[in-house]
Amino acid sequence: HLFDPSTKNLRSYYSLSQDPNSLSSSVIQSLYQDKFNNLWVGADKGINRLDLDGAPFSKISLYNDSEGQNRVTGVIQSVINPQICWVTTKGGGLYQLDLKTNSSKPISLTLDKANNFTNFMSGVAYDDQQNLWLSTQGAGVIRIRERDLLGRSSQPIPYDQYLIDSGLDHNHVMSIHVAGDGQVWFGYWNRG
Repeated sequence: HLFDPSTKNLRSYYSLSQDPNSLSSSVIQSLYQDKFNNLWVGADKGINRLDLDGAPFSKISLYNDSEGQNRVTGVIQSVINPQICWVTTKGGGLYQLDLKTNSSKPISLTLDKANNFTNFMSGVAYDDQQNLWLSTQGAGVIRIRERDLLGRSSQPIPYDQYLIDSGLDHNHVMSIHVAGDGQVWFGYWNRG
C-alpha cells in the first residue's frame, strides 16, 4: 500500500490473477527502493519491480520451487555494481539479481556451522566496508565481503559467521540493520 500523509490517500496494490501487471502475491515481506527509482517488492511468490516513474509492476521468479513458495525476504542494491541486487529468500538462500536482464543466479554458501539451516535467509544489510550482512534462520548471522561474491563461480566464498557462541542471543535472526555508526542491530523471533 502507498500512503500519502499530506492528503491521507491510501493506494492499494494486490495480486490479481487476471492482471499480469499486478503483484505476484498479496503477501509482502520486504520493500526496497534502488538508485534507479525502482521499488522492489519481495513477496510470497517472487519479487516484483515497480518503476516509480510510471511503468506497471513486473514479476520476477528467482527459482523454481515445486511448492510455489519463492518467498523473498530482503533486497538490497550492490554498492560495487549498481546493476545488481542481492536477494534473500526463505528456502532458496541468497540470489544475485541482474537488473538489466532480470535474470538471477543462486549463490551457494557452504556453512561450517549450519545448525539446521534450511537456506532461510530472513534479511540483508550493508556496512560501510562493503560487507553484506545476512540474517538467517538457524545459522545466525553471516558477513561476506561483496567483492568476494562478485565474479565467483565454483570457488568457496569466504565469510564470517556469528552464532550464540560468538555472542548472539539466538541463531534464528529475523531482521538485521547496520546503523550509521557501524553497529549491527538484530531482531529475533520472540526474543527482542
